[in-house]
Amino acid sequence: MGSIDSAGIVRIEWTPNPEPDIFAYRVFFANDSNEIFIGCSDTFLKSPSFVDTVFLGSLTNDIYYKVIALDNNYNQSEFSRVLKLEKPDTIPPAKAVFVYVGQDSLKNMQIRWENSPSTDLQKVELYRKLEGEGEWTMLKKWSADSLVEEFYDDYAFKGEYVSYQLITYDRSNDSTPSEMVPIKGKAKPIDAIANLKLIKEENGVLQLYWDKKYSNIDKYYIYKCVDGNAPKLIKTISGKERVFKDKSIQKGKTYKYIVFPVADIPARSVSTDEIIY
Repeated sequence: MGSIDSAGIVRIEWTPNPEPDIFAYRVFFANDSNEIFIGCSDTFLKSPSFVDTVFLGSLTNDIYYKVIALDNNYNQSEFSRVLKLEKPDTIPPAKAVFVYVGQDSLKNMQIRWENSPSTDLQKVELYRKLEGEGEWTMLKKWSADSLVEEFYDDYAFKGEYVSYQLITYDRSNDSTPSEMVPIKGKAKPIDAIANLKLIKEENGVLQLYWDKKYSNIDKYYIYKCVDGNAPKLIKTISGKERVFKDKSIQKGKTYKYIVFPVADIPARSVSTDEIIY
């Protein structure tokens, strides 16, 4: 049995050979079980133990040992079974690298990266921080057996700066953050109003009314389409209103209305179905 500590000190022990004429032992090592084993003890070992030192910064994660026994006539026994020891991981993983961050036509943030080339990955976490916020928000994490290299962030951005960062962990839980990528997010249009209705009144009036879903609406632009023609702006009303009445109506014509809310962030316009008065 054996162990390697965080300083690279190897300590191995084995069961003594039971033959009465055993004189000493020798220890051999290799960086791969299929390589030729090389002697690593400078002297004959009188006790069934050995202390070695290994470099922990090498590319190999394991080291292998074998032991032989020698009798008083220096006859050598067969090699023992191979002892495989795993080196402590003192090297953090290589960082992931962003290759693209940008918004698509729907204002979702598209994020692409290359994962760490380290072979002992445990997981990768993706974080976001908005302008003015002190804390990072974890968006997603992936284990080593399910890594991806693309993510779509559908957060409703309001035109503020946003930063992204990837943190890569290895199996020893050492971690390495990526470079931080800041980008100014374009605002994603919101649904500021809902349930837009158009009804005919008996007194030659068409009435629009709707529900307000967003509080910071400054005003509404009301557009009208007559008989399928291009919409025209007919009225601007306060953001406090939720009703509009149109008295400029003629019988037999087809009408359609568009309500465009103007808010502190982009808002979607809503249109009615066509109606014949």
